[in-house]
Amino acid sequence: MRVLCLLTSILLAACAPTQAATEPAPQVVAKGQIWTMSFQGKAVETDLQVGPLERTSEPTSVIDGYKSFVEHIAGGRSVYDIFYSLNGEGDAPPALTVMRFEAGGNAGVPLACYIERPARVAVGESLHGLAMGGEVLESSTSVSIRPTPEARAAKVACTMTRVK
Repeated sequence: MRVLCLLTSILLAACAPTQAATEPAPQVVAKGQIWTMSFQGKAVETDLQVGPLERTSEPTSVIDGYKSFVEHIAGGRSVYDIFYSLNGEGDAPPALTVMRFEAGGNAGVPLACYIERPARVAVGESLHGLAMGGEVLESSTSVSIRPTPEARAAKVACTMTRVK
């Protein structure tokens, strides 16, 4: 009986999940939510939509976490809304990066908001972070998943407010 209990304990320990090397991506957004993105207190983009969240930890992916991609019409424009829920890796903490791309040939640099260590919020509440890309940073020619040194130096604040 003692051997059976010891064997059961060893098997349970072997099957137990191990501590991951990265912090898990925050589950801040959910399918069906609608957000507004603003920079320095000025509303810039509205009706940012969260679609289904897909796991993105494949070896070929530069993103370890979850991604939502939605194409829709906002303000008469065809746009792409992308929400990245990122795992913490190395020195980089868990984060939420939200981007809006305008579809078409004159799309320009997308607007983006990067929020470190985000938390779930209720409708009407906001998350605050760092702006990346778009006309917000005049010298920007591209946008990345995490802030560049230039975006960090510019210190342009962004706010994501949940409206649905």
